[in-house]
Amino acid sequence: MENDGCCTKRNFMKRKAFTLIELLIVLVIIGMLMGLLLPALRKARLRAKETKAKDAVTQLTIAWQSYLAEYRMFPSDNNDNPSYPVPISEMNVTAVKILKGETYNNMGKHEFLEFTTNEVQNGFMDPWGTLYQVALDNGAGNDTTGPYDGKVKVPHQGVALDRSVAAWSKGADKMSSSGDTLNDDVKSWK
Repeated sequence: MENDGCCTKRNFMKRKAFTLIELLIVLVIIGMLMGLLLPALRKARLRAKETKAKDAVTQLTIAWQSYLAEYRMFPSDNNDNPSYPVPISEMNVTAVKILKGETYNNMGKHEFLEFTTNEVQNGFMDPWGTLYQVALDNGAGNDTTGPYDGKVKVPHQGVALDRSVAAWSKGADKMSSSGDTLNDDVKSWK
């Protein structure tokens, strides 16, 4: 039986590494797989952030509705007089402390929503690093309709919503819908 020289023990021992061509082919295949995988991972991360923001705006809406149910009015600057509403339009430190029960605006010191120490110190921010936005039916802040009429007007919506509270995140582009070409806002009413 004649041996062609390709599979002898001597030739096999000579070849201890991949050839440059084999290595380049493997790198190209890995690069193509990464090119297919990275956009899917980015999209999954975005969906996770949107889900987290949707949960947060829902919780904010429930917390402010609970505040309204408990005190029969939204926070005021003048000892329970609804004629002096606190103009809350975003979940800054003041708004967080009210819902946490740490200010005079929350007379019973009820905690309507739990916040981390960071959120109490810096405000309640969405996954993209901007403060959540709110509109309360108190005639102040984002509410440009009459106070306690069961409607709030969200600045970028243009129409009044039939609800006492609306909350939203500006989304990844950090812009409200009016100038938002992506329309990526996360809203409590949709």
